Amino acid sequence: MIDSHVRGTRYHIGMDAADGLLYAGEPGVQLTWMDAKVGDWVVTPRIGKPVEINALWHNALRIMANFAVRLGQPA
Repeated sequence: MIDSHVRGTRYHIGMDAADGLLYAGEPGVQLTWMDAKVGDWVVTPRIGKPVEINALWHNALRIMANFAVRLGQPA
């Protein structure tokens, strides 16, 4: 999962190498549960680096670093 997000996925989702945060979004696409869409109108577009997604990303990285240490791998 981490490697896929570092490489990038559909909907222009990927990790920004400059700061390690995830960016996401394409015009007209509802990607997060915080997006509101009515018909074809995205009422609250969240293109950029949504804080709720980056909180989950940070948590995933911390969990994987912990697993790596337990398995004798570099964090």
